[in-house]
Amino acid sequence: MNKFSILLVDDVEENIHSLKLMIEDNFDVSIFTALSAQEGMEVLMKEEINLILTDVQMPNIDGFEFADYLKGIEKTKQIPLVFITGIYDKEEYQKRGYDLGAIEYITKPIDDVLLNAKLNIYINLFQNQRKQKE
Repeated sequence: MNKFSILLVDDVEENIHSLKLMIEDNFDVSIFTALSAQEGMEVLMKEEINLILTDVQMPNIDGFEFADYLKGIEKTKQIPLVFITGIYDKEEYQKRGYDLGAIEYITKPIDDVLLNAKLNIYINLFQNQRKQKE
């Protein structure tokens, strides 16, 4: 049985590292990482990903452009996407993200209790869907 898999996309390696540690402390999941939207796309084409956590503010292709791109591809358009951002309080960002299909925002600094609660929901949904298919 395949593990729930998460793709972390952030241009700051320390952010990916700390997020990965937070998740691995509490969940038995497969974690893939990418330091750019381009790298993220490469992972998504090769791997079966169940959830994407992406930073909003990245050089070249930001989180919004990445989300917009994913929505246009059959393989990736159904994958739940969570934005991680330090600029959540700006309403225009919130609206733009939700318009692009983001299902959630998590603000920096990341509250690990909140992160775990949200991940629990996605992992449980995934497992229930998989049981229904069996």
